Amino acid sequence: PPEHGPHPIKQFLKVHTNTEEGEVTTNLDETKYVVNSKLRKAYNAWVQINTRTIGNHPNKSLDDYDLKAYGRGGFGSKMQSEIDVEYQKARPTLDDGKQHRVYFGIELTEEGHQLVELEGKFTDEQ
Repeated sequence: PPEHGPHPIKQFLKVHTNTEEGEVTTNLDETKYVVNSKLRKAYNAWVQINTRTIGNHPNKSLDDYDLKAYGRGGFGSKMQSEIDVEYQKARPTLDDGKQHRVYFGIELTEEGHQLVELEGKFTDEQ
């Protein structure tokens, strides 16, 4: 609902990513970037943590928030519809010698990187 402000993806991006100050290129040495799957994992962990926090709050209902974790398919298109900074998509070869889908122009903050490791640790399936 609108009374809760911007879509959760926008809120997540604002807090847990840094954006490129200069021109956004697809050059790994010139432009900040994030691997798509890491961005999605960090977002999903953030959703899981917030879902648990709201679920434990007596005066809040999860129905009031558009919090949902995304699988491989849906996250990218939703993120691209919510992001309001310049970015480019590409599939460069990274240090591991493999091609990865990345977003150039944004990177996870230190806290964002920590979230990647936490994905799945706050779900109900435990």
